[in-house]
Amino acid sequence: MVHPQEHQAQPTSGNPEADADVNTALRNALTLHEPPHKSIPFQHDHLTISLPPPSTPFIKIGAGTCGAVFAQPQSPLAFKLSKTTNHSALWNDYTHHIQIFNELTRSAAYLGVAVPQPHYFVPAGHKHAPWAETHSNLLRTASEFVNLPTSVPVSERIPLCPPALYLGSMLGKDKNKRQLPVFSLRNFNLHLNQMGEIGLDYKVLAARIGKAMAVLHGVCGNDAGDVEFVLGGRRHVVGPGRDVKWIEDKTGEEGEEGWYTGPESCQDGDLFQPGDNSFFPSGNPHDEEEVALWLLDFNRVKAFDHKESDGRDVGLRVDAMVRAARENDPYLPRRGPQSQERERPITEEEYEAWVAFRRGYEQVAGNYGDARDSEINPERQFLDDWEEVPRRVRG
Repeated sequence: MVHPQEHQAQPTSGNPEADADVNTALRNALTLHEPPHKSIPFQHDHLTISLPPPSTPFIKIGAGTCGAVFAQPQSPLAFKLSKTTNHSALWNDYTHHIQIFNELTRSAAYLGVAVPQPHYFVPAGHKHAPWAETHSNLLRTASEFVNLPTSVPVSERIPLCPPALYLGSMLGKDKNKRQLPVFSLRNFNLHLNQMGEIGLDYKVLAARIGKAMAVLHGVCGNDAGDVEFVLGGRRHVVGPGRDVKWIEDKTGEEGEEGWYTGPESCQDGDLFQPGDNSFFPSGNPHDEEEVALWLLDFNRVKAFDHKESDGRDVGLRVDAMVRAARENDPYLPRRGPQSQERERPITEEEYEAWVAFRRGYEQVAGNYGDARDSEINPERQFLDDWEEVPRRVRG
């Protein structure tokens, strides 16, 4: 999620030169580059990854509707704990996370979208006392924020402070209409109009998000419900992916709330020992960029059911995709008309972001799709229907 360190950007000062300096600094800090289309060869040399001592305090680095996220300073691990008694939501998060990580990592050099590596899952309850004992420091810190006992998916921590990308929103101004309000990179939301104001290439971001959404819909077979796209630090290492089918085959006894998939020792350090779980330089050319586009939060993702996925009722599948996209407002670009009385023409930023998003989506969907007629192609129909969804009104 987000790094605890905060960075403050100053409001516009009335001095054009000072304001330009702020915008230039933000643009340089948050700029992505167009990707090459091949991976860079690399040697699979094992990397030594160290963790802070278990006694190191945990801090809360993020929160959402279903969970709060904690980490130790300088640790590569993030722990998501449930804020509710619905522990199946985090098991859903974990299993979809594995599938999405595996699929997007295979094509990361092409898509330019990173997914935090899922490490393991701890279900709620008293059957895993050894893990609770080795992580008592975490549970003490989290107790005032979450519902105990809690399930815990553990994943790679995104480096640096990720701003959320609102490519479907032009609302990035405060009530006084200043060019950029004071903001903090803790839970910082970057709106499309702000991207244009600081000169950030939002078209690259929109195209990559379109490509990722096409993979989620067409390859992973899910609605991409409530996923988030954020900018964060680059990834340096990656480990082997897990087989989501292997996880699903072993869920019989403990059902939807999941089961323990971590190291037998309950020691996180064992995740990074040489062997099957070895971590290597990622070899992805995107990782040479100082800033990366990350995809995260999968607790509300829903797989298409049989009628939605086997072509018997394409309309159901399209409805599921559009419904999830609407609920995930304002991450996705759109071109549709206004839904409120105050009409305004589409802005240049909105049009360009929409075109880039659609082209990115179509490019990837065309790679895995068949020669179905566009009238029964759910991905094409999704784009057509999403284009008609009303835009957000500028505040």
